[in-house]
Amino acid sequence: MVPSWKYPTEEQFADWLDSYVHKEESIIPVIQVEGLAEQLNSKYVASEGHELERQHIELKGDYETHKKTSDERFDNISGCIEDLETENERQQTEIDSLNAEVEVIHTKDSSQDKEISALHDTDRDQQMSIDSLDGRADTLELGIRMHVSDTDNPHRVNKSQVGLGNVPNVATNDQTPTYTMAPSLTDLSSGEKLSSAFGKLMKAVSSLISHISSRDNPHQVTATQVGASPSGHNHDSTYQPKGNYAPATHTHTAAQVNEDASHRFVTDAEKSAWNSKAGGSHNHDSTYQPKGNYAPATHTHTAAQVTGTRHTGL
Repeated sequence: MVPSWKYPTEEQFADWLDSYVHKEESIIPVIQVEGLAEQLNSKYVASEGHELERQHIELKGDYETHKKTSDERFDNISGCIEDLETENERQQTEIDSLNAEVEVIHTKDSSQDKEISALHDTDRDQQMSIDSLDGRADTLELGIRMHVSDTDNPHRVNKSQVGLGNVPNVATNDQTPTYTMAPSLTDLSSGEKLSSAFGKLMKAVSSLISHISSRDNPHQVTATQVGASPSGHNHDSTYQPKGNYAPATHTHTAAQVNEDASHRFVTDAEKSAWNSKAGGSHNHDSTYQPKGNYAPATHTHTAAQVTGTRHTGL
């Protein structure tokens, strides 16, 4: 049996129950936590807590302002990047189009080179044909000349064929017939006088000699008939007039360049002096801020230098 003096009194029992925190209670009074108030009061005085709160609010405001400015700048940079990418795609499209045009030009150049080569081959073949015709013409001319100078009656013409059938066969070494050249080529007529016949023969021989020595195409032979190009053709679309030209790719020395008011050489010293100067229209907005007295980026303040709303959270 437990002695009565070991049982708690009603007041002690009530204090014991009040010392518990029920799960339905969301807030525990500070006074019920032993030593909590003393611990909190030993951390900061109220004025220092208020100052810390003010500084926190100020720093947070600076951070939000800086973040907003940075976000705007990043948005601008992103927009610029997108514009640059769009421009780059446009320029790449133009480059691809130009490359395609260059490829077409190269293809045309190759085709034209083949055509030019074919024309050269044709000219060479035609020249060989002309040379061959010239050789044959020379041979023919030589034959005609030999034929003309042949006085041994190469055609075996008899006296009857030339209308001399009734001429007595007598020596003619001392005969000196006289005649006048006929005005035009006409056929010999049987029974005509010797003076008339010799005039016709004289005209025929003179015309034959003139014809043989003629180099003015007396038969009006055309280029088509001999397989040659017309005399009036040209190669203007393929060649340029013969002369002394510089190569397509060449260089000039400075002494060969004539300077004028708008085109001059620049010395290294002039270029160095120009490169060391800023542009005519420029600013330093992205690098500097207006001139003035500013605190360092990292600095401190005394409590007396801080003004504003007091911290009421502690």
